[in-house]
Amino acid sequence: LLTLAIACLVKAWKEKSALWAGLFWSVSGASVLVKGPVSAVILFVICFFTALFYGGWRKLFFSRGAIAGMAAAALFTLSWPAALYFKGQWDNWFQFFIIGENLGKFDDPSVYPAGKFLSYALQWQAPWTLLLLIALCYLPLQRRLATLPLGLPLVWGISVMLIYLIARVRLPWYLL
Repeated sequence: LLTLAIACLVKAWKEKSALWAGLFWSVSGASVLVKGPVSAVILFVICFFTALFYGGWRKLFFSRGAIAGMAAAALFTLSWPAALYFKGQWDNWFQFFIIGENLGKFDDPSVYPAGKFLSYALQWQAPWTLLLLIALCYLPLQRRLATLPLGLPLVWGISVMLIYLIARVRLPWYLL
């Protein structure tokens, strides 16, 4: 669903389409049911930086389609906790999933330090890391790298890396 949401984002940006913007936000909301709240954060950050670097604020955030999509995303996102609340499982779910599995990632002493994780992640992504570093160096020099089709992978990769570094989800088995 994350990839489908990104495809909708690209279509919304390219065609300046409120419909595709609405689909982006709807699919983003549905992705929360699959991946959890982190998917919404990743997709919002990617959309924010896409609008920041490439324009399109009105269509991506303020068009009727985008607002309708955000409403659908809220409905998708809230359906799971609402169902658990009505089933009487709210406290268990909140303590385990929200506190332990999501917010707890910001203060988990069992994680590796960010420097060790980042160096490992960059090594693991080789040769793409080398290409990413080269692309970042050329970005100010070449205007065509600043276009969405070539810049989106940079925005996408950096957004995901930053979110996982901030949330301290660098668990020991990620470094195996």
